[in-house]
Amino acid sequence: MTAAASTHREGGLAALFAPASVVVVGASTDPERVSGRPLGFLRDWKFAGELAVVNPRRDTVLGYPSYGSVGDVPFVPELAIICVPASRVLPALAQCAACGVRAAIVFAAGFAEIAGGCTDEAAIRELADGTGMAVCGPNCLGVISVDDRLPATFSTVLSEASLRSGDVGLVTQSGALGIYLYAEAARRGVGFSRWVSTGNECVLTLSEYIEWLVQDERTRVICAYVEGVRDGETFRRALASAQAAGKPVIILKGGRSPTGAQAVTSHTGAIAGDATVFSGILASVGAHEVDDATELLELASLARRGPRPSAAHGVAIATTSGGGAILASDWLTRFGLRAATLSAETVAALATVIPPFGRAENPVDFTGNLMNDPNMVRVAVEALAKDSDVGATVVFVGVGGQTADRVVEALLGAEIPARSALAVVWIGASPVVRERLGEGGIPLFADIGPCIRAVARLWEPRPLDQPPPHTDGDPARDERGAPQVAGEHELKRQLAGAGLLVPTGQLVVDGQSPALDSDARYAVKAQARGVVHKAARGLVQLDCAAADVPAVSANLAKRAVDQGLALEGVLVEEMSPPGIELLVSVRNDSAFGWTLFVGAGGAEVEAKADIVARPLPLTPSQALAALDSLAISRAFGTLDDPGAARDRFIDLLVQVSRALDRLPARLEELELNPVIVTSEHAMIVDAVAFVGPRERIPSRPEEF
Repeated sequence: MTAAASTHREGGLAALFAPASVVVVGASTDPERVSGRPLGFLRDWKFAGELAVVNPRRDTVLGYPSYGSVGDVPFVPELAIICVPASRVLPALAQCAACGVRAAIVFAAGFAEIAGGCTDEAAIRELADGTGMAVCGPNCLGVISVDDRLPATFSTVLSEASLRSGDVGLVTQSGALGIYLYAEAARRGVGFSRWVSTGNECVLTLSEYIEWLVQDERTRVICAYVEGVRDGETFRRALASAQAAGKPVIILKGGRSPTGAQAVTSHTGAIAGDATVFSGILASVGAHEVDDATELLELASLARRGPRPSAAHGVAIATTSGGGAILASDWLTRFGLRAATLSAETVAALATVIPPFGRAENPVDFTGNLMNDPNMVRVAVEALAKDSDVGATVVFVGVGGQTADRVVEALLGAEIPARSALAVVWIGASPVVRERLGEGGIPLFADIGPCIRAVARLWEPRPLDQPPPHTDGDPARDERGAPQVAGEHELKRQLAGAGLLVPTGQLVVDGQSPALDSDARYAVKAQARGVVHKAARGLVQLDCAAADVPAVSANLAKRAVDQGLALEGVLVEEMSPPGIELLVSVRNDSAFGWTLFVGAGGAEVEAKADIVARPLPLTPSQALAALDSLAISRAFGTLDDPGAARDRFIDLLVQVSRALDRLPARLEELELNPVIVTSEHAMIVDAVAFVGPRERIPSRPEEF
């Protein structure tokens, strides 16, 4: 696509979401048919711009004049809604492009999503690239832009759900799931600024929609349901720009199961597939990942209120239930949050409205006296939100009738500083309560657990749970040939040359006698071509005395030969002092490029599954954040000098990142496991590299 076309496409996105004029191509006279609903919705929801219909077989459709072609329309439409079958889509788009239409929505299915589908996607993409026309779809549910009265969809949900204005933008790779979210959000009193179903993304991609929403003044929070990312760098750039603009991005990822695992047999490939990489990308740019659709809406409603509070702050709880206070405290502990410590001034302010038999400290207990004085809620939440140690206030109530109305008024009337979050847990809230609080921008939760979970997500934008282990392979990788395993001895030599610490060792071939220190202990490993897990084949023996090394070497070499393996020698290395065992790996991800994995290492690495991913290059602060997100990071507290040990490991992570520049493009994956970390060093005890398919394993350093 040319630069001019790219600029034109950006304007096309504006026409897609906020067109001044629309043409519906192929509109049906039956408003209940897929091809009739968009025009019916535009009519019913009073689209304010110019509106035309193209249906050569009708003079009028649903009361609008009908034209034989787009060229016959007496104005140039900005947006075309294409309601024709797949076989007629390309001619319709070509007609639109010739007339200067800037954007189009294609509903039709039957393209690349099915075997033997219509082959016009490449031609559609070529047409769009040549003209800059922004094309949504095909195989999509379209666009909803509430303030522009644009219900450009055929979903029956809009027959019942209202066009509710709001400040949340949603991009979804599942039209059906997305429209369900639209309806549920409306029920909760939360409205969308923009809603788009991406379909096959033949032209416009998920990343481009997110980029546009970052610039959209009506959108404050961006949500997305994602199944796959085709343009990893654009996706990262879009998320980074959202972070810079102060717009929270909330992602629900579909397809977290192990379908994307590497076909190689590294530990990293076994436990860290596409979902781990994706989570790492989100964490690196401050995006929030959620586990289900309900949490997506809950976190969106919470994030709407303002910027993410500082993690240095605590949480205040205010409730009419002692049991609720206990549960809230339990959930705070579970998600790693702390109860805020209130100042004396805050406690004094609370004591002016809380009865003596209540509690004016955190957690605050209104008691049943709330029914006599519902306005105490306003006084309490204002006092709590202004306390310097409070980053979020959670109000837990369950009242009804006129008391409910007065509590709602008190909450809506409270003045909350922008830095502080407010959430309400209301057991048995009526539809009216849900709607009024939603319209007032106050997030409402049905239970305390989901509320505290949302606060934790907002506080710390990283996954709270590890993805499941990966067990299967990537068919695309299998088709292009299995990567080859580079020799451990040569690999360590090159890592040492890049400034990384490896054990002192030598490769013994043809029964040679190694030079050994009689006081040292040794690790002896038979080296066989293509073997990754040597211990599983009985080719490793640790903690050997120097006097025993020759016999052990001979025995391991025989085992390799007896298994029919191509023996390359026996590696004899000095044992590393004990310490924390960690895994460090880098892999060239198909969507996001070079990615670093770090986690708990050792022989049981797959069982531990304590691993995170981060995109490269990696700064020291990013490396520290990755380490701190792991459960294994707590083990550093057991060392003599935890700070020094952390520094050693952070240096190693940064060095590994930089060492990639010393290796050629054929490297696909590098795994260091374990890396043993002590207060004095971070030593790479074992290492394996996978290089692209080739006739032979390179032996010279300049080839590796």
